[in-house]
Amino acid sequence: MEIISKGEDIVYSTEISNFLSFLKHATRTNSAARDDWKDCDNLTQDILHTLELSNANAAQKSKLASLLTKTRKRRRVDKNIVDITNPISNWYKQNKSAVKSLEDLLGTVRKIEKEVNSMHTYIYKTDEVKSIICKECEVNENQSGEG
Repeated sequence: MEIISKGEDIVYSTEISNFLSFLKHATRTNSAARDDWKDCDNLTQDILHTLELSNANAAQKSKLASLLTKTRKRRRVDKNIVDITNPISNWYKQNKSAVKSLEDLLGTVRKIEKEVNSMHTYIYKTDEVKSIICKECEVNENQSGEG
């Protein structure tokens, strides 16, 4: 989309859209990481209780220890994602009216960009300029007026 600018190659609707997408993505990522974090906590409890209460042999205990290490690392990644995306997710949830306003703004800017980039037409108010620029216009108007 070509936008009139002063040396900037910015499509304003794209920037607004990207920001809205970022907010939604961060919120979805936060939710998914929270769910996985909870799954990791449950798996950790299963592993610890199995080690504590079962009659597992050395090979099984070794596998459980490896699984515990892997699970704790996965949990750490999820926790870091939640920590990073939490402020964004909270802002998004607490500012629904601002998000709605940005969505409305996006629609307005897209409409204006479309109008600005469409073929501009002008209807002459006098015959003087029209007769100099567009002799064919008079012929076409006379033909369409006769029918």
